[in-house]
Amino acid sequence: MVSLSSAQHTLHGRYKSLLKMSYPIDYKNSINSSRLIIYDSKSLIIMEKLLRLIFGFAFLFYSVAMLKNSLEESTNTSYFYFTLFYSISVLTFLIYVTYKFTRLLKFKKIIGQSNYNNRKIAKKVLEKLGWSIVYDTKNYIVINPNESSFALGQQITLIFNKDEILFNSFGYFRNFLKSPISFGKNSANFKKFNEFFESTTSY
Repeated sequence: MVSLSSAQHTLHGRYKSLLKMSYPIDYKNSINSSRLIIYDSKSLIIMEKLLRLIFGFAFLFYSVAMLKNSLEESTNTSYFYFTLFYSISVLTFLIYVTYKFTRLLKFKKIIGQSNYNNRKIAKKVLEKLGWSIVYDTKNYIVINPNESSFALGQQITLIFNKDEILFNSFGYFRNFLKSPISFGKNSANFKKFNEFFESTTSY
């Protein structure tokens, strides 16, 4: 058993209560759409969409305003090129973040054995990795990997569909808003789980 410090227990308890906003999961529609579908509250959905719009428009407006100002003061060539570079960088960043949001709830597939065996092996893997199960049904499991970076928490979901495991990992900024930026955590979580799963099934 993995022993946790009092601080880790507090963090885990806080994370566990906050995760209530991210399940139950509509696993049937998730399987059909190949995308994690969560029964989020309407207020949370509206808040997330509103903040994305505000964030996007604020950055875009600021960069356009700087570019407009530089065009009006075209005598300063260095300032013009700086604002042009800045505007292009902001636009590229917004496109990247939008793309990451579209991929945020997508699944990665792991081909295993039967539904029953996959669940059994998956639980062994979670135990080896020291990841905590915070919600468990016969169709899916919601997991806390007990890791965080800065203000970013993590949620992992496994959906069992015949011989497949549908894997999704995403981050929470400030522990309640889904974040498109994971600092590589989502890919690392999948790699860890997949490697342990394959090594466990080979025995």
